[in-house]
Amino acid sequence: MSHLRVSVIICTRNAAHYLQDCLASLEEQSEAPHEIIVVDGDSRDGSADVLAHFQERLGGRLRWFDQGQPGGLAAARNRGVESASGEVVAFLDVDARACHEWVQVCRSRFEADAGLVGLGGQGIEVAVSPADRFRARYYQQSWGSRPQPKVHFLFGLSSSYRREAVLAAGGFDERFLGSGEDVDLGLRLNRLGYRLEYDPRMLVYHARRDDWESLYKMADRWSYFGRQAGLLNGQPRRKWWFWVIWVTFASMRQLVRDIPQFRQLPAGWWRRGYLYLIEARAAWRGQRDHLLSLECPRTVQKG
Repeated sequence: MSHLRVSVIICTRNAAHYLQDCLASLEEQSEAPHEIIVVDGDSRDGSADVLAHFQERLGGRLRWFDQGQPGGLAAARNRGVESASGEVVAFLDVDARACHEWVQVCRSRFEADAGLVGLGGQGIEVAVSPADRFRARYYQQSWGSRPQPKVHFLFGLSSSYRREAVLAAGGFDERFLGSGEDVDLGLRLNRLGYRLEYDPRMLVYHARRDDWESLYKMADRWSYFGRQAGLLNGQPRRKWWFWVIWVTFASMRQLVRDIPQFRQLPAGWWRRGYLYLIEARAAWRGQRDHLLSLECPRTVQKG
């Protein structure tokens, strides 16, 4: 009996320090992927040297190409899907390490369930800074960690799809230049009647490093592109009071910059305030206890 072929796709740009560990985790898999495709966005940081090193070790299973001037993550994902020869395309973020059985779990789940079209995995944050620990508790740490009655989309960090379904849905929408392309694709697949699931065994360790500035930008980007993905797919607009709070807070941060007394406050105070609003929203939804109970490793573990 022939197995389904899994094509792993990594999109990267100027991330040689992450790419080394990401590829090493795929080299150490209990079951080798059919192929590894790296889509590079005109990196200038030594990524080519890392790829050449792994080319010697992985041989023809590793393919990469430079898409030139970067056109956004959605475009890079589409280039990977187009060039893949496997029946399943699995996306692994460049700043993540896949657990030892990541490919095996992916392949076996699709083979065992013909109606399964998309499978996401659990992401565990490797927290170092206070901003990392905040992100670990209130963002990715809950992804794929428990069963859900209906999955509307898969986070791109660790996600896989039947290639034919991605193509049937039109691929990733390249209007999403920064984030939200994964949310949009999942919503469109749902509208077409396809089923998505999470499996915590398809585990990755996420090594992204954040400070309060980058964490705020990430939250702002996710909110904007996630909102656009929802609106494009017929999702209802948020309640009016949510945007009143959002706009008020965003306006206040600009206003106080012109008031001398506020210049004495610690740098980044308004960003922390915005993140505390996120925490309050999670508590209101009854999720905080669950999120706080999750452990977050301080070092990346293999397997």
